Amino acid sequence: MELYHFCPVPLQTGSVILPGNWGRIIASYSMPENCNALVVRELLLENARLKISPDKPSRLEAVFSCVGRESMELFKKERPHDICYRVELCDEGLPAFTGSWAHVGAPNGSSMPMQVWHEIAEHYWSMDWHAKAPQTLELLSASPLRILGRA
Repeated sequence: MELYHFCPVPLQTGSVILPGNWGRIIASYSMPENCNALVVRELLLENARLKISPDKPSRLEAVFSCVGRESMELFKKERPHDICYRVELCDEGLPAFTGSWAHVGAPNGSSMPMQVWHEIAEHYWSMDWHAKAPQTLELLSASPLRILGRA
C-alpha cells in the first residue's frame, strides 16, 4: 500500500511522525473565541465515531496519510505549500481506518444546518470508501509513520 503524508516542515528520511498532532492542534484552540467550523466538525466526527465505531482510531489521536498516488495528487491541490512524503506504518498491527479526505467538510465551503453536519460525520465512519471514493482515500492510523523520502 502506497502511503503519503503532507506537512509544512522539512523532515529527514527515517524521521518518525507520531500520531495525535491533529488533535493537539484542535485542542490548542481556545473556547469560545476560536471555536470555528473546523473544531465543531472534528468534535462531531469524534462523537459519531464513539457512537458508531468506537474501535476505529480517533481522528484526534491518529496520524493521517493519503492512500495511493491518485489520492496524493488530488490532495496536493488542497495543500500546495506542504511537502509530500512517502511514508510507511511503523506498526501495521495498530488500529487503522480508511476514510475519504474529500468527504468530511462542507461542499465548496457552503454553510449547512447542524443536522447535515451530523449526517456527514455518521456517513464518514460507516461508508465503504474503497468503493465510494477510491481516488480520495485517507488512512487514519494509531501507528506512527516513518518517512521514506519525498514524493
